[in-house]
Amino acid sequence: MNSVIQKATLKPTLKTSFKLQQHLVISRSSTRWIHITRVLVASRNQSPPKARYLAKRNVQVDGEHVINLRPPPDYPVDGTLAQLSSALSALDLDNAIRAWSQLYDLGATFRLESCYFKSISKFIASVLHSKTAPNMSRMAVKTPEAYGFFINMATESAARDHIHGLYVLSLRLLSSGRPADVANAYNKTKAIMRRLQGKDEKNLSSWDREKRLAARLEGEGLRTLIIINIAALTLLDQCDETAFFGMLDANTDLRPSSKFDFTAIKRVLSRLTSPSGSNLYEQFRINVNNFILALQAYHPNAFMRRINLYGHSKSSSKLEKLYHRVLNASVGENAFLRVRDLDDWVAHSHPLTYIPLPVAVWATFVKAFEYRLNAQCIVSLVEVHFPARGLRPDHKFLSLAMLSLTYISARPDATLEVRQMARQWADKYWRRITEEGLHTEDLVFARRIKMLDILGRNEPRLKTEVVNLYGAASAGHLGRTGPKTRAAFVDIFMARGDLKGAMRVFKVFPHDTSNLGQEEKKEHDYTESVSTFVKRLAVFAKAWSDQTPFIYCAKILEFVAQTKTPINISTLGPLLSLQLNVGLPVKQTVDTILSNTTCSSEPKQSIQRWTQVMNGLLLRGNLQKLNEKEFEAGLYILERASEEELFGQKLARECELWLAFLRPLARSSISPSSRFTLISSACSLFPKGSWRIPSALMFEIIYLLLTREDGTGFGEGWARWENFVTERSEMKGREVEGVWWEQMLSTLLSPHLTPLAFTEKLVLLAWNKGDPLVSANDPFWARAKREGIIRKLDLVEQLSIKMKEKAMESHWRETLLSDRNETVLSDENEVETIREDEEIEMGWEEDEEKLLS
Repeated sequence: MNSVIQKATLKPTLKTSFKLQQHLVISRSSTRWIHITRVLVASRNQSPPKARYLAKRNVQVDGEHVINLRPPPDYPVDGTLAQLSSALSALDLDNAIRAWSQLYDLGATFRLESCYFKSISKFIASVLHSKTAPNMSRMAVKTPEAYGFFINMATESAARDHIHGLYVLSLRLLSSGRPADVANAYNKTKAIMRRLQGKDEKNLSSWDREKRLAARLEGEGLRTLIIINIAALTLLDQCDETAFFGMLDANTDLRPSSKFDFTAIKRVLSRLTSPSGSNLYEQFRINVNNFILALQAYHPNAFMRRINLYGHSKSSSKLEKLYHRVLNASVGENAFLRVRDLDDWVAHSHPLTYIPLPVAVWATFVKAFEYRLNAQCIVSLVEVHFPARGLRPDHKFLSLAMLSLTYISARPDATLEVRQMARQWADKYWRRITEEGLHTEDLVFARRIKMLDILGRNEPRLKTEVVNLYGAASAGHLGRTGPKTRAAFVDIFMARGDLKGAMRVFKVFPHDTSNLGQEEKKEHDYTESVSTFVKRLAVFAKAWSDQTPFIYCAKILEFVAQTKTPINISTLGPLLSLQLNVGLPVKQTVDTILSNTTCSSEPKQSIQRWTQVMNGLLLRGNLQKLNEKEFEAGLYILERASEEELFGQKLARECELWLAFLRPLARSSISPSSRFTLISSACSLFPKGSWRIPSALMFEIIYLLLTREDGTGFGEGWARWENFVTERSEMKGREVEGVWWEQMLSTLLSPHLTPLAFTEKLVLLAWNKGDPLVSANDPFWARAKREGIIRKLDLVEQLSIKMKEKAMESHWRETLLSDRNETVLSDENEVETIREDEEIEMGWEEDEEKLLS
C-alpha cells in the first residue's frame, strides 16, 4: 500500500481522545463503519479535549486503499458503559449522549443488557420532566447530531419494551411542532424490533398464513406507540390508507375492555392550533377509530364475526353505527377501505398490500339486517351504495338478498309495510336473475327452493311448488342438480319429518362430477347434504322414537363409508350428540370424534376445530333440552384441552372454547347441584389455572346465572361473584375492574330481579370497610348514589371525603404539570376507553360459502 496516509482525529461525538501510534484514518459513513488502513493501536489519553466537541477536519483519503471493517465484537467498552451509567444516574444529558454515541459508532449497543435500556428510558423521561429540560426545537437546530442520538437512545429502548422514554419524548416533540420526527422515530423503532425479533417484513404479504402471522411484531408497548404515531400523523394530515396499512404489522390489544389514558395527548393537542381551525383532539380520536376499523377490515373473518354479534345483540345501534362507518370509509377521496368486485368471493383469503373490503363482509351485513328485519338497508345497499362504489351485484349476491328479504316477509313480528316491501323486492331480484339466464345455477336455484318453502308456509298455492320442482329435477328437466340444490331438498324433507324422503334424495341425485369445474371438485359432492342431514337429525331427535335417530344415523354413516364422503368439522358435534344419546361410552366416543378433526394437510389438533365440535354438541339448547351426558362429554373435551398442546392456542381462543361449554350450561335445565359442580370443574380446568380467566368471561357466566327465568341461578350467581371478587382482590394487578362492578349493579337493578337487598350488599362489598375496591371517582359510585343506595347505607360523607382527596390529588398534579409545561402518562388522570374497538381474532377459519348459503 504505497499511498500516503494522512492523520485524522476521532469523531467529534466521542468524549475520549486517543493517541494514534500509527497512521490511521477514522471517518464516519452512513453505516457507521470504521475505515482502517493499517493496524490500529490506541491507548486512552488522560487529558480531556479542550473543546466541548472536537473540531472536524477534512480528511482526503484515496478510496482504492481503504478497507471497510467493522469494529471487533469484543472491543472493550467497559469504561464507556461506566461513563454512561454515571451520566444516567446524574441526569447528565451531554455526557450520556457522548457515551451513547461512542457505543453507537463502535456498534456495541446490542451488547447492552436490558437493565441499561430500562435505565435509559427512565433517564429520558426524568430529563424531560426536569426544570432544565432541553428545548427540542432549539436542540434540533443547534446540535442536530446530539438531537439524533437522543432520539436513537429512546428508539433503541422502546424496541426492547421500555417505551416510557420514547412516549414522553414523542409528547414533547408534538408540543414542539415536530410531528414528523415522531413518525420517523416510530418507523425506526419498528425496524429495530423487526431486527431483534427476527421478523421478515417480506412475509407480511406471503401466501402462507403461518408466515404472515409469524412476521407480525410483538411487544407490550406497540399499542402505545401506534396511538402516539396516529397523533403525529393527525398533525401531519397523513392518516390515509397508506399510513393505516403501515401500522397493521403488529399484534395489538384493541379489545373493548382495554383502556388507554388519552389525557396527556389531549393536553398536548389542545395547546396546538390547526390551520383549518378544526379541533385536533377530536380529529385524532376520529383517526383512532378509523384505524381500529381498518384493523378489523384487514382481518375479514374476525370482522364478519363482529358484525354477526352486533346483528344479534339486544340493541341495533352498534350494527347501524358500524355499517355507516364502513360506508363512509369505502367511498370518496378520503376512503381507506378498498371495495372488491362482487364476483370475487375468495378475496378475503388472499394476501394483500392494502386494506380490502371483500364481498363476504357485505353479505354478512345482509344477514345481520335480515335478523334485524331491516329490509330498507338491504335494498339501499344493492340499489344505492353499490352503484356509488362502481359495484354491480352478481347472481350470487342478488340471490342472497332475495332469500334474506323472503325471510323478513315471512316474519310475523315485522310490520305489514316491511313485509310487503321485502316481498316485492325479493320477487324483483328473482326476475332480474331470471332475465340474466342464471336462475338454474346451483347456489341460486338452492336459494330459490328455500324461498318457495318459506313462502309456502303462509300461501297455500305455493305449498306444492317445492314438490313440483323436486319432481322436475329428479326427472332431469332442470339440468344437472348440484350439491347445494341437493342439500336444499334434504333440508326441506328433514324439516317436514320425512326421513325416508331425505334419504331418497341421495339416490335420486347421485354423485356426479363430470360437469364440475376445478374449483368445485375440491369439495365432495355429498358433503353438504350429509352435513344437513346429520344436523337436522340431531336437532329434531326427540320428534321420533328413541331408536329412529340412531337407525338413520347408522344409515347415513354407512352411506358416508360407501361413498368416501368427507365430513365437515361442524358436523362432528351433532354426530357426537346422536351417538351419546343411544348409550355409547362418553370418553371413547369423544376420543373417536376428536381424532377425526385432523387430516393429512392439517395433522395437528386445533383448538378452533375443537371449539366447532363443542358448539355443534351444545348449541341446540334453544330447541331441545340438553342432558348431563352431553355436558359430561363437553367437560371431557375441556379436560383434554387443558392437558394437550393444541395448534393456535392462546387466551382468546381458550375463552371461546370454555364459553362454548359454559354458556349453554348456565342456561340449561339440569339440576342446580349438577350445574354448580360442572361450572366449578370447568373453571378449575382452565389452562394454567383459574386465575387466568378474564373478568369478561367470568361476569358473563354470573350474568347468565342471575338472569335465569326460573330464578334457580340467582344464589349461585351471587356466590360466584363474591368468591370472584375476593380471590381477585388478593391478586395484585388482577382486581375486578370498575366497569364490571357497574355492570353488576345494573344487573341487580333490573326490574325482573326482585331481591333488591343485594344491591346494598354489592355496594358494601365494593366499599370493603372503608378501603374501596373500586376507585372513588368510578361511575359505579355515581350510579349507586343516583339510586339512593349510598344515602341508605349512610356512606355519603365518607364517599365525599374520598372523592375530594382524589380530586385534590388530580388537581395538584395537573397544576404542577401546567406550570412546568410538561405532559406525562398518569394513572391518576381520567382514563378513556378506546371507542368502537373490538377484539381481533387472528386467522379465524370458517367456511364463508356456508355462511353465504
